[in-house]
Amino acid sequence: MYDGVTHYTVPNPIDRYKLGSDDELKKNPDGSFTVYVQHDHPGADKEANWLPAPAGPFYFMLRNYALAARLSAPLRPRDRARGGGDDGFARRQRGGGRDHAQPPSGT
Repeated sequence: MYDGVTHYTVPNPIDRYKLGSDDELKKNPDGSFTVYVQHDHPGADKEANWLPAPAGPFYFMLRNYALAARLSAPLRPRDRARGGGDDGFARRQRGGGRDHAQPPSGT
């Protein structure tokens, strides 16, 4: 969370400047979570998911990290018309088949 004028992190009452996978976020009943990006305190029951924002202009960055390009490649559902079969993911994990995240050989 950065101040939109100074571009520095935003001083706040709980000294929180980021939320990430190493934070203990409170999950919703369906397993998802809600992040509260706002100036006013959302209440004690939502504080774990609160990223305090300044009263004025601000900006924040979303960062997404994957362990390896092949793990972030799109996965296709199994072809049920063929009776299940290999969807390609297991083959890529074993090192066979073309990984969708890399260009075909010769390019």
